[in-house]
Amino acid sequence: MVDLILVFIARWLIFVLVFLISLISFVKWGRFASVFKVLTAVLVVDIIAEVLKYVFNVARPAVSSPLIVFDPAFPSAHTAVVAALGAIVFRRHKWLGFLLFILALLIGWSRVVLGAHYPVDIVGGFILGVLLGTCFAKCLKV
Repeated sequence: MVDLILVFIARWLIFVLVFLISLISFVKWGRFASVFKVLTAVLVVDIIAEVLKYVFNVARPAVSSPLIVFDPAFPSAHTAVVAALGAIVFRRHKWLGFLLFILALLIGWSRVVLGAHYPVDIVGGFILGVLLGTCFAKCLKV
């Protein structure tokens, strides 16, 4: 049962969070443009993290993992995306942004426990996500 919860956190929680933040941004901020900006920022952060994986080309841990992953490890794109969401939301709702930062680290921790990442991959993804999310929040005025 614990493995199922960890796999859900590591693989699927990111999609639940993106959906919920999109829904909140539409309901609270009242414009579809806000949802579009948030989703665009998430997509760009994910693309940048994926490109950086091939630039750094760090191999994943050699343990067997229930998460099937073939790309390089550094930085963690899952952690970067949720950290970016946290940085974007933090500008309007401090407590919700802080909660997303904690969830980004929880997702990263679960991916380390399941053998998909090293801790440094999570730290790199978190820093990348916070930096890019802050830039998007300021530039797009989300």
